[in-house]
Amino acid sequence: MERRCWTIQRIVDSIAHYVYWDEDDPRRPRNTVSLALTSHFIYERTGTLVWSCQGDLVPLLKCLPKETWVIEYPMTPPGERPAPRPVGIFKFRRQPAGLEWARVDANARQIRLLCFNMVWHRDNKMPVRGQPYEHLELYVSPPLRHLHITTSTRAAPEEGDERVVETLLRGVVGPNVTEFDFYRVFVPTSSILSITSIIPGLEHIRIRLPPVGWRRVMLGVLARLPALEELILFDSGNVGGANGTEIATDEGKFRVLKNLSLYVDTFSTGIPIMRALACAPLESVQVFVCVQPCNYDVTSSTGLAEFFQACGENRLRHLRNLNVYQVAEPHGKPSIVNMLMLEPVCRIWRLQRVRL
Repeated sequence: MERRCWTIQRIVDSIAHYVYWDEDDPRRPRNTVSLALTSHFIYERTGTLVWSCQGDLVPLLKCLPKETWVIEYPMTPPGERPAPRPVGIFKFRRQPAGLEWARVDANARQIRLLCFNMVWHRDNKMPVRGQPYEHLELYVSPPLRHLHITTSTRAAPEEGDERVVETLLRGVVGPNVTEFDFYRVFVPTSSILSITSIIPGLEHIRIRLPPVGWRRVMLGVLARLPALEELILFDSGNVGGANGTEIATDEGKFRVLKNLSLYVDTFSTGIPIMRALACAPLESVQVFVCVQPCNYDVTSSTGLAEFFQACGENRLRHLRNLNVYQVAEPHGKPSIVNMLMLEPVCRIWRLQRVRL
């Protein structure tokens, strides 16, 4: 007979969260799974926690009947030492039937955060180019809130990367996604951007690009997102493109954008973006200058004055906070900022704080 304390939701939740958030234990969340398997009552009350955050879709596919799939372990080449923890390859033995997806459906509807690392999948021989992810459209889409995708860390994507990302987006992105994260992704194709632009509730976007530069179409698609409130851009290339042309926008774009964070190498990278956001109702702008080596002093840069001028030219009536940070400490003592640089931003009548 089950002890009565395990039937009290508050007690089970407290124990489950204590086990799940034990950051000192590298086996997390395996301990949570083990806890769930100790009791039917605990399993019913911890299933949501176990499935809420996933970094891989293979555990979801393992919910299919065992006769439909197999994990194959490659043979170790002669003369090589076997890996301490051999990595298997998930493969389908046959195509699952409709009713066999029922258990996948039940567990997938509990996923709120999906962190898909394509680099890890490729290095560990996981099936990122196979059939599995093409069958998840009806199962993952409804409840998913946060989607993080890590693709190639190289400037040029590997063969098939674009198709994999597009397939994954079509399969798992639903109307309830509010946060979308591209980490060091190649410049997305127009088809990927079109999928992103139809997410009605998208509020937060974080995009890190390799040194290939921004494209005009990128800002154009992001500008049409109706609920976008926060935009975080990482870039180490030329924002205006290869020819340095400006990115244009018009009134009605970025209608609810409130927070902007830029991680740039130089201020010249952020100037076109600030001009492109001329009509956005920005309340907070943060600029992180990540140039290396650290013999670059942002306070003495003419780019700082040009950046302030670009902010002042905008109709940023709602801007309250403007913060500029240099990630690496410069060699020597920083220069004294010429107060005349601040004249353009001082005309923004709601501005409350400028931090350098």
